[in-house]
Amino acid sequence: MSSNIRQALQVPVKEATPPWDQVISAIQELSPPEGLTKNQKFLITQLQVDWVIGLHYLYQKKWNNRHKLPIRFQPKTQKIYKLFGEYLYQLVELCTQCHAWQKTPYPNAAHWFFAIAWEMHDNSLMPITEHGRSGESKRSWLVTHKSNLKTLKDYGNPCDPEEEPHYYRLIDTARSMAEQPGEFYRKQWKPFLKAYSEYVNEVAENPMCQVVFEKDEKLRYSSGRGKGSLPLPEL
Repeated sequence: MSSNIRQALQVPVKEATPPWDQVISAIQELSPPEGLTKNQKFLITQLQVDWVIGLHYLYQKKWNNRHKLPIRFQPKTQKIYKLFGEYLYQLVELCTQCHAWQKTPYPNAAHWFFAIAWEMHDNSLMPITEHGRSGESKRSWLVTHKSNLKTLKDYGNPCDPEEEPHYYRLIDTARSMAEQPGEFYRKQWKPFLKAYSEYVNEVAENPMCQVVFEKDEKLRYSSGRGKGSLPLPEL
């Protein structure tokens, strides 16, 4: 993300309790690899904007309910960002409770969340750097995440321990806690599943959620189900 865009969209973390302020700042500063094409840089900038806007909604719910976003969106765009922020918020809550319940290799819950966010961010970069796409096809993404939801509802762990070791450890701990008597299922596990499910369902139905891809050195995006693709405006 360019320094101008980063500065304009940056989450003001002053009201976040330490070390969460440091972690939110660090996620905002995650950098892409060197040697990218112009189109790859565009796609990665969009990915980073998605993350930062999601962090704004996380910050708003967790630390400052009067916080206002630095940019306005169309209602459909705002909705998907808000649901992504809710999903991040529920991940924060899971990290907090699971870290308090079980000994982990992380110094605190904030660092556990950062490790998971880094994994998610890094995995999102791969389609861009390797294939010139903002992600896998929408249909494939939905198949994967709906399958993940089904597994989670059955107290399974859909994460790959090799590719997502930090997220895998979180889910492994959380599902064990959710199966035991107590409030964790009602206060943490169930809200997490709800946030994840609502985010996935919104991606499925929201026309603003489209994969951008490179074809003949130009960026295109899907114009809708079975309607082909359209070129993005020139960068």
